[in-house]
Amino acid sequence: MDISYLKDVYHISLLSDDPGLFYFDKLSDNLYPVETLSSDYYKPILHLCQSFIQNEPSRKLYTRMTENFNNIIDSTTTCFIPFRHFMPRKKGNHINTRTRIIFSNFQIIMDYNMSKVLHIYYPNEHISFNKYKKNKKNMKKNKCPGCFPIFQPNQLAHVGLYGCLGDELI
Repeated sequence: MDISYLKDVYHISLLSDDPGLFYFDKLSDNLYPVETLSSDYYKPILHLCQSFIQNEPSRKLYTRMTENFNNIIDSTTTCFIPFRHFMPRKKGNHINTRTRIIFSNFQIIMDYNMSKVLHIYYPNEHISFNKYKKNKKNMKKNKCPGCFPIFQPNQLAHVGLYGCLGDELI
């Protein structure tokens, strides 16, 4: 599992003084623990999602979602393990706490008790885990030894977007 995906795409933090992943909510000014979703929830959530999309027009996202669930339930394939955390949102004069479940190529917003699907979205910034890994791998290849893994500002060739003279060619 690449924690940098959760950090960069979903703004999940890894704190040094407290073990584990956390989501900082600006609305409530609180930290909420991010945990892996237990496999006991996979099938019930899939059924809730399928009933949610019954009335929706067919979308590529829903096809990917079903495929992803099948891969997760059929534990013979290796795949991104879903994560969940609580996420307060203000509605009118009161605050509703929702549960966000993060998968590799979609996210589900559910009510606090995880008994109802409220929304199914693409990942934040529309970047799936596989696309993120591919982009990250390409970024490492494009770095010169003076830039990666530690930027060395004393090198004269380090100017430009990523600190290397050759970046304008990317």
